[in-house]
Order: sequence, then C-alpha cells, then structure tokens
Amino acid sequence: METGAWVGDVWSVVPWDAARRMSTRPKAYPKHFGDDAVAVAQRREAGVTIKQTAEDFGISETCLQNWLRKDEIGVGARQATTAAESVEVTRPAQT
Repeated sequence: METGAWVGDVWSVVPWDAARRMSTRPKAYPKHFGDDAVAVAQRREAGVTIKQTAEDFGISETCLQNWLRKDEIGVGARQATTAAESVEVTRPAQT
C-alpha cells in the first residue's frame, strides 16, 4: 500500500484496492460481532445511550441502530418484510 506525500496526511490512511481506486465499501463485520453488539445494546443499563454502546464496540451509532431494527423485524417486534421474505416475493413462482 502506497502512502501519501508526507507522514500523517490523509492519503496515508485512505484504503486503496488493488487497481489503485479508493475502496468505497467498508468490509462487513462478522455476524457474531453484530449479534453481540445488539445483545449488549438491548440489555444496557438506564442512562447508557445507543451512541455510547456503539462507541464501546468501535462502530457508528447508525450501524448499531440498523442492526437493532433488523433484529426487531426478525423477531417480529416490528412490522416489516424480512430479508428472507423479500427473496420469496421477488423469486418467480415455480409450478
């Protein structure tokens, strides 16, 4: 990985892919990591915010909120279409 023109400049910390383009999509977190973060967030003590929990895990607040929302949908606590249901709806019917 080639770094920028001087130590500490922004180019030395920007992720580049093999074709020398800036990578735009971050790597996905392992599922068990997300599951752990969701479990901790759901069992947090009064006064502890989602933002504090997310910072403890080194992720953004929005990321944790998205995981929490997906978990609520998956267990039926929130009305929405799950990812598995979406695949069923878009897949043509086999007769």
